[in-house]
Amino acid sequence: MNSFKVQRTCLVAVFAALCTLAPSHAQTTKAKVIPLRPPLTSGTVQDNTYQNDSLGVQFTPPTGLKFSAPELKGKPGTVPSLVTVAARSVANGQAVFYADDLGGYAEDRRSTKAYVERVIRSQNQQGLDLVREEMEGHLGGATFARIDFHQTLSYEAVFVKACDAYAFVFVFASSDVASVNRLIEATTVKLDLKKSGCGSATPDSPRNK
Repeated sequence: MNSFKVQRTCLVAVFAALCTLAPSHAQTTKAKVIPLRPPLTSGTVQDNTYQNDSLGVQFTPPTGLKFSAPELKGKPGTVPSLVTVAARSVANGQAVFYADDLGGYAEDRRSTKAYVERVIRSQNQQGLDLVREEMEGHLGGATFARIDFHQTLSYEAVFVKACDAYAFVFVFASSDVASVNRLIEATTVKLDLKKSGCGSATPDSPRNK
């Protein structure tokens, strides 16, 4: 597997939200007020599990993938303002999470559908090909939109869900679709659906889905 290709592919998806938006996508005075949430923090990694209480999320990658330090990017009220954390392995690929503050986007650009369009547009600009139209995926007791991309020697699945205040995005990248699906199946995500703004609380999802 060409690990450089996999790393490049995954990083493109992680920073899809960093693309400059047209003025029509900027926040307007008519936009609906985003519900108040605790200040966004970078979260912590302990025993190779990422936890962020400000988002109500816990994320454990497959065995063999190791986290780097989580990062806050941007400033509150700007586009983008997000937290991201990545777990990588030269042999097995990557699993990445980021949450993007929706407060900087116009009201009609805060839906899951709008965020999926943003990701697809950014990926296409970077030369990645869309493999599948939007389909349904499940992580942490919540339903996500899943979109798949590929380029030479690499494959990527992006899970997107726009909630009350943040868009939650998980990116899985490896050499082919089978390898990516194994990464997804071996990943544990726990969402406090009330804290995250993604819905009412439900039991945690099992590791193997």
